[in-house]
Amino acid sequence: PEEAQSQPYVMINVYTTTYLGGRRRVGFCKRRLADFASYDSGNPSKPTFFPLTPLPGEKHSSTASILMTIEQSTSDDIPRHTRKEVKPMMYIIRSYCFLARNIEAEGHSQSNYSLRVTCAGHHASTKALPGPRPKWMEFLNLQATLYSDSAKEPPVIEPIQLHLRNTDTGESIGHATCIYTRMRQKDNLGHWQPYHLAPQWIKVRGGPHGNSHVGDVLICFEILLHKYQHEAKLLPQIMMPQPRGIYDPKIHFCELRKATLHFSLLGLRDLLPINRFETSSVGGKVDVVMPIVEVEVAWGDTIRDPNRKRDRLEFHYKEVVDGGDKRIKADCLKNWKSKVGAYGEVSATNFEFLQVKTLEVEIPDQRILQPCVIIRVYEAPTRLSNWVKSSMESIGMDYKPFLIGESRRTLGASLPVCWLQGVDLRKTLADQKDKVESEFAAWTKEARLHENFNQDVEDTSREQRRRQEESSGPAVSGGLAAALRDLDAAPEEYVSSTALPMPLRNTTKKRKLNLRKVEGMNVQVEGCHSPRQGEKAQVVGQHQVKTIQGKLEDDKDKSFVSDFWYRATPLLLNHDLVDGMNSAQRDWYFMPNVFGFVKCAFKLVDGWESDLRKEEEVEAAGGKDAQASVARTASGRDQISSALRASCDHRLLQSYYITDELDSFAFNEKKFQERFKNPERMPSRVRVRLYLVKAVCIFGKGANDFPDPYVMFQLGHNISVSFKSQVRIGTNEPSLYMLEERDVVLPDDGKLEVRLMDKVGAVAGDALIGSTILDLEDRWFSTNWRKCNDHQEVPRENRPLSTLEVPGKNRGSIEMWVEMIESQRAADLRASPLVKPAELEVELRLVIWDTIKVKLVKEDYVNVKIISTLDCNQYCGNKPTQETDVHYTSKDGSAIFNWRLVYSRIKMPVKTCSLKMDLMHYELLGDTYIGSLNLDLKKYVERVATTLDAVEVPADFLKFSNADSEDPDNPEEIGSVRVQLYVMTQGEAGSKAAGLGREDPNEHPPLIQPAEGRDWGTYLAAYSFSLPDFSMWKKFLPIFIAMVVFLVAIVGMKNLGLV
Repeated sequence: PEEAQSQPYVMINVYTTTYLGGRRRVGFCKRRLADFASYDSGNPSKPTFFPLTPLPGEKHSSTASILMTIEQSTSDDIPRHTRKEVKPMMYIIRSYCFLARNIEAEGHSQSNYSLRVTCAGHHASTKALPGPRPKWMEFLNLQATLYSDSAKEPPVIEPIQLHLRNTDTGESIGHATCIYTRMRQKDNLGHWQPYHLAPQWIKVRGGPHGNSHVGDVLICFEILLHKYQHEAKLLPQIMMPQPRGIYDPKIHFCELRKATLHFSLLGLRDLLPINRFETSSVGGKVDVVMPIVEVEVAWGDTIRDPNRKRDRLEFHYKEVVDGGDKRIKADCLKNWKSKVGAYGEVSATNFEFLQVKTLEVEIPDQRILQPCVIIRVYEAPTRLSNWVKSSMESIGMDYKPFLIGESRRTLGASLPVCWLQGVDLRKTLADQKDKVESEFAAWTKEARLHENFNQDVEDTSREQRRRQEESSGPAVSGGLAAALRDLDAAPEEYVSSTALPMPLRNTTKKRKLNLRKVEGMNVQVEGCHSPRQGEKAQVVGQHQVKTIQGKLEDDKDKSFVSDFWYRATPLLLNHDLVDGMNSAQRDWYFMPNVFGFVKCAFKLVDGWESDLRKEEEVEAAGGKDAQASVARTASGRDQISSALRASCDHRLLQSYYITDELDSFAFNEKKFQERFKNPERMPSRVRVRLYLVKAVCIFGKGANDFPDPYVMFQLGHNISVSFKSQVRIGTNEPSLYMLEERDVVLPDDGKLEVRLMDKVGAVAGDALIGSTILDLEDRWFSTNWRKCNDHQEVPRENRPLSTLEVPGKNRGSIEMWVEMIESQRAADLRASPLVKPAELEVELRLVIWDTIKVKLVKEDYVNVKIISTLDCNQYCGNKPTQETDVHYTSKDGSAIFNWRLVYSRIKMPVKTCSLKMDLMHYELLGDTYIGSLNLDLKKYVERVATTLDAVEVPADFLKFSNADSEDPDNPEEIGSVRVQLYVMTQGEAGSKAAGLGREDPNEHPPLIQPAEGRDWGTYLAAYSFSLPDFSMWKKFLPIFIAMVVFLVAIVGMKNLGLV
């Protein structure tokens, strides 16, 4: 076929000879036919290295490849030409190794990693740096012998192998294979083609079978002839970001820009007990008492200097806010206990901080380098006396804080808006919203993860870089560049110097259409589809309540605009977090090796505040005219003046996602403390109303047994409620419809865990099906959630259930929602109605139209009849078995029925719902079984129960089978039946009544009595008896019969004396 996707694959297999002389396959390569060049007689193609994929289950230290020439042709009647002659040449393969991320590491201790690059039998390695995000920023030169037919043409490059290694253990974590075929060449004028670094994130595969995702590497390549390696234009590119004043976009990869980090720390949650001794658990575990939070900004891990404190922030827990009074409750910072673990068996510690600090940092403006905020939590050393401390230091014992865990938050989406290309500081953020979002989307696309190194992506990145260099700078630039742009933007003259008017000059341009919104026109917009009978939203009172599939805080459909700014972030050890990859896909409350959570918010603001103060002092001393302008530096980037900062939209100078409400309190410590400690916003007690609707369990006791689920929940440390007495027996879809109210104190009781248990017995103990955890503190301080709560319009959540025993696996879901109100107002505001809806009943209708190719049971005919039996545990009708009438003496296996089967009152939900149809041969002394078929109708009745919309499946032929008489290799065709299915609610079925078979009411659809196979002739033919052929007299046959009957009646009446 000409379509490339329809062409077959070409398999290349490599075998080795075993000791016994057999063959053993060691690798393979699969390529499409379109990947090979077309055969051109007399012009052979250059050979190519094909990387081989190892067989599953085998681990290889390196991946092999094979050098071959494969060409395709549509004809085999062609002369075979000689292969292309290539000669060896010396080349330099330069690998730019930036950094790694998301490395799957074992244990909690920090490891060192290096990257080894191998090609054509040569290899080189980077230096070993600590993880989990080693920052090498190093180029490796491989001097390799490759083959080419000309020095001006790229060589036949071998696959480049990358091996990520743990230098502490000497083991290889994983590998990746890259294909790069571009070579640095000169153009027609003898100038070297420009080259810019365009790195890509590629996956590293490892694990037992070599196919698991174990990490990512940021890398790019460059190939050049060995003799040109010392050319000035071919020297290695500068990889490290350069500060302002040094940065030149023509020679540097990215700029190191100044920014101020504003960090708002709410507190720490669920800190697990730590070992009494750091390297041993012999002394048992102790609770965290004096936590320290350290914050720094980095874009990779290097050897860390613990004495360097200038680039970090430190937050120490205090019992009272600065300047506060212990006797005032609002000035006291709380610490309290909470329960964690699968059954709440572990006691954890929580702390309030309510502190705000700023840090001046330098960040690369390329998002692909993945700058991040690293939050480390320590336990302060025990307060020892001076002589004990000095004696410990004298014997070499280190007296330092104990690391509990760390959390990494990527800054890619938090970079200031003004760093984006083309942002105009003279406009507001609202006017440029589409532009900003498109630029962020382009950044995200550039930093995405690739399966393999993609040269097309490299071309796109370099083209964007070239356009950036050629552009005259951002739209806010002043001076000559601004004047030139204004000149370019001036309107054209109607008649130009060529004496042509504008319409004749712009014949190739399309006229711009002035479109108007439909809403502004005097028309009526009609819907493209009729309204659905079933409603997606459920009505409670007079309000429409939304239902969210998943967690409210993770809603992707934006049914609820989440403003949970202080969501809990996990504290881990030797683990990397990459936003949008593994962070959002996991429920960290039910993941192992999580040592607590941190609740914080932060933003980045362009520039350093210290530099801004100096600039304002200089401008004030020099008497400069404060006008909204931009000073251009030698690097070509724009330096925003203090005057322009004062006049522009302040949201352009900071992170994009920071809302005005969050910015109004989060980064001012006094307002921050007032929001979370003010008695008007934080009452002494809060009434929590928990609504439990229904659940789905992915759990079983045995091969065929359903669980016996019941609910229990834990509020904070002290409130634990179990509903074991209300267990639902033998179901995996329990209907709950329960409402519980409890008074709590926030934030002490701000953690709500709902567990679904399986009642096993008094001896074995009940089993945990799954749990879900809600942060009530986030909801209480959310403005959007409080609005829904005040109007009793809180969305319902179908929250997934998880367990620590099987982390990362979905164990079911529970439909629920939570409302909260001040305890003093609870009596005035009633709870939302939670009424179990009436049981929904569904009706099944099947119309059997006809059969074809039914197996002939007798020598030359068959009497066809179909018997149907419904297998459904919730069927409340009185006719589970129904049968059609008989089609007599079918000579070719065809039979017409036009028969309706009706199964009413199927109560939902159902565990099983299937219909068995038996194909029978009818006889007076007993039917003969021919074959059967089974229809699984559960999905159809469940769809109707969910959407309340009728389902109609068009008529189609279904084949019968007979397992007892069939040969598996040569199955016999024993007949097919044409069936049409209707499924609807019982209420809708009442308005569209239809009788069994062809009985009244014979509607929806109306069925006609078939004449074929129902007359006396066909019936008697089954007994080898047939009526004579009366030819033309058969029209008078009814008259003759009537006369005979009349005569017989007269004779009879005469004998009786009646006549």
